[in-house]
Amino acid sequence: MFIEAYQPATFRERGVSAPFTTPMLGGARLRAAPSRRGHVLETIIPNPAGRRGVYIVPWSDRGDLCRTTVHDTRLGDALAARPDLSSLCPAMVRLTGWVVAADGYAGGAAAATAQTLLRDRTARLVSAAARLDSALARHAAGAAPDPAALEGLAMVLADIHSPEGAPARLPGLIDAIGALAATLPAWSEAQSGPESVAAQAVGTAAELVHRGAVHLLRTAIGRLDQPAMLLRDWLADPAGVEQALGRAEWLLDGWDRLRLLWQVAVPGPAAAVLEMAALLPVWPDEVDSWLELPAGTGARLARRPGPPPRRWSDPAIVLDQIARNERLRALET
Repeated sequence: MFIEAYQPATFRERGVSAPFTTPMLGGARLRAAPSRRGHVLETIIPNPAGRRGVYIVPWSDRGDLCRTTVHDTRLGDALAARPDLSSLCPAMVRLTGWVVAADGYAGGAAAATAQTLLRDRTARLVSAAARLDSALARHAAGAAPDPAALEGLAMVLADIHSPEGAPARLPGLIDAIGALAATLPAWSEAQSGPESVAAQAVGTAAELVHRGAVHLLRTAIGRLDQPAMLLRDWLADPAGVEQALGRAEWLLDGWDRLRLLWQVAVPGPAAAVLEMAALLPVWPDEVDSWLELPAGTGARLARRPGPPPRRWSDPAIVLDQIARNERLRALET
């Protein structure tokens, strides 16, 4: 299915950014769609022709548009087979991606990075779970929460807050996006033509995302500072509290790739910023209520410069892009 004017209502409808290495899947997202047998994995692929619009196809039918790398095939198939696919979220895609990369499907450098990230995640998760157990003992005596729900809350907590001094993942990403927003305006002023327009678009979006993510993360950490109230709310509605605490991650979803593109800047900053502008995440309507913005703000922010033409018929370009995308995987944090 092709949609020319694509404006999702919610972040879940927008889908989750996936670390694909297939060039034609640059900027593609995954989402869970209801079906007669539960849920199926859908792929939202930016128009390969370089024009407006997206293709929305079941993951099992993506071969109608492109041939995926082994890494991407393993990643998508692993997600599609999950029994909890209806709860697809950035954390689930990120973890599955690390597991696939750790097996070497994106090259040796990406495998080493993924193995380190998995070890670090386990350490943070153990620490977060211990903090939750302690808080439950103090503020929710006698409660017997579902272990799976407790693990879900611990995963969110591990990403947004680390009292031991080790940097949590989301604050580090927010800082990186803030640095990107501060860097691009000066670079844009020294350019002309489409590169300047693209840099301005990316810089403006980065500033807005940074500001919004700081607000959402501050709100989430504020709830962590009131453990008794947080645990009471969580025991009543685990999924609701987990989703509320994870709003900053949904807003930031897709920006890790953008900041890595600028960091690598191959073949140069001008080409990188044009690609970044084409990959700017769409702002769903839901952002209006999350950030207390006037109605319709998300739709206006979704406007961006058109993507550059793509030449995926040239095998040399495709191979270079796959290698570049694997290098990006090796730089993940």
